[in-house]
Amino acid sequence: MGFDSDVYLYGTYRNGLRVIECCGCSLAGIPVKDGEKVHWPSGFPAFSTAVGACEHLDRHRKAGDKVPGYAYDAILADDDWLRGDDVPAGGVDGDVRPADGAAEEGTGA
Repeated sequence: MGFDSDVYLYGTYRNGLRVIECCGCSLAGIPVKDGEKVHWPSGFPAFSTAVGACEHLDRHRKAGDKVPGYAYDAILADDDWLRGDDVPAGGVDGDVRPADGAAEEGTGA
């Protein structure tokens, strides 16, 4: 997010897959405060393809959010990274790749 954008997407790992996640997604529902923690009941949308992430940006634009054109270019440039396969067998940041080495399918909204 910045002066010219209401949306922040970034590359990360989820369930042993590389994904692009929409951080603090305004389309994901209303945040819930549970004690000192704030969370989104549905989680943040994550996309395993650049096309899926771009379609999500379209939804933000239709909802009235500011989304600069260069955001699409940046996501499409990350397509090679999304298709990479260098996640360690133990996963990253708590994500675990199944024992057979197969990655689970990514999610998107």
